[in-house]
Amino acid sequence: MPILRSLPTKFEISNLKISPMSSYDETQYEQRLALLSDYRQVIKKIFVEARQVKRFTQALFQDAPTKRSELADDFSRHVVPFNDLIYNIKTLGDAIIKESEKELAQLGEIVQKQIHELQNPKNCKTARKLICDSGKTCGTGCSFHHFAYCLFVALGTNRTMIWGSTISNSLEGIKEVFLPLSETCQKVDEVAAVNWHSDRSSNPTPDNVPVIKVAAKLQDTSFKPFTIPVDLKEKVVKLHNDPNVWWIGQIMRYLFRGQPWVMEIVQDIKEKFQMKQPYASIHVRRTDKVSLHLAPAHELSDYMDHVTEWFNDYERFHARKVPRKVYIASDDQTVIEEAIAKFPSYEFAHYWLGKKHKSSTTTSRKSLDGLLAIVCDVILLSEGDYFVGTYSSNVGTLVKQLMDSRKDALFSAHSLDLDMRYGSLKAERSCKPLFEAIADHAPGDASEISLKTGDQIEYFPTKQDFSYKVFGKNRRTGESGLFPLHKTKQVLVTVPYPGYNFTLG
Repeated sequence: MPILRSLPTKFEISNLKISPMSSYDETQYEQRLALLSDYRQVIKKIFVEARQVKRFTQALFQDAPTKRSELADDFSRHVVPFNDLIYNIKTLGDAIIKESEKELAQLGEIVQKQIHELQNPKNCKTARKLICDSGKTCGTGCSFHHFAYCLFVALGTNRTMIWGSTISNSLEGIKEVFLPLSETCQKVDEVAAVNWHSDRSSNPTPDNVPVIKVAAKLQDTSFKPFTIPVDLKEKVVKLHNDPNVWWIGQIMRYLFRGQPWVMEIVQDIKEKFQMKQPYASIHVRRTDKVSLHLAPAHELSDYMDHVTEWFNDYERFHARKVPRKVYIASDDQTVIEEAIAKFPSYEFAHYWLGKKHKSSTTTSRKSLDGLLAIVCDVILLSEGDYFVGTYSSNVGTLVKQLMDSRKDALFSAHSLDLDMRYGSLKAERSCKPLFEAIADHAPGDASEISLKTGDQIEYFPTKQDFSYKVFGKNRRTGESGLFPLHKTKQVLVTVPYPGYNFTLG
């Protein structure tokens, strides 16, 4: 029997502990975090409900075109005070988020250090390994959601993840652009690898198999997006509005680490455009996502309306004017040209650096130039203070996940179409957020499903979502259809990840 990799039952970091603020004793500190957590949940609920009311009001304009002028008059009288309501919610919420940002940053650093420890065994020969054989022929955003799935499984099964040969061949430049997954364990005999069957399958792969191969087809497993390590729950729920996205973000953050020369290019772009905080960012998806009818196109003005509102709120809160800088990314360069022409009061930064490139075309996205372009875009989009995009795009969800890995981004990002999801719709068949009904709901029409308090609903962000209702499946009744999100709360599913049984100091 091969010598299996042994891991400590407790992971303690002596020089990186989350400790109470000096003005609090231990009891006061925990009471403070618990109180802030309660406030955070209430504010998030109010914010979601206020946003739904606004979406519903805006939908009336589309549903009643003959009354549009009459509705517009009424709306113009009330939109300013309604925007004031959302502004006040955000102001209060931001204050609470700021109270916890130091502790959240420390927790993120602990998790990154832990992933690094698990990915860098002292003895590669005896370490159990997972080959990520996700030979997907999709874009960078889509590919990284499949890679992250591999790392979820690796962390949950105490294995060191290694790139498979199919990945290196299908995504040119991945090893040149990104830091290695491991510094101590990078090669393995792929021929000896056993195709992995999840712990929830009828024939699960034994834990003592030395090398497993995880393919592109996502299997239902305990270790997947929208589950978090049980040992992290108590701490992260007190520090972040969406622990699920924060944990996904930690996985993505480890995978999406650019090589030093890549980060130099990012820094060059910042210096060229004099990009300093605050700045907003937008990702405008066009080409195949629209032509294949995977998502509708949105006008550039739709993105900029939200950017304008954010800058107005920022200047109102800080009582000063700031340069309105926006980082813009798109797979259609004419969008960048349109932005510069139509919005002269804004300064737009972009990867193109004034040159014509073809690296975002559908035929060249998988080239080294194409990969470099999207990597720089994602980094700069995620480092902005406010992001507007579409979560029907894998790039949009990746940006939001990276933002949430470093801060509570509840008020820092906005999607023009779907709510937060995980990767492609195929991935969501096994990676679905779970909600619980907190109130009964009787269907208003045939498109809706009924809810009883306590029902569990699997949420599917799809194009069928209305502006104030979302699509899901009631586990109790088996019905699928639309339901009002404000009558539910998200369920946090915890799993005992073996490699994450650690203390926080």
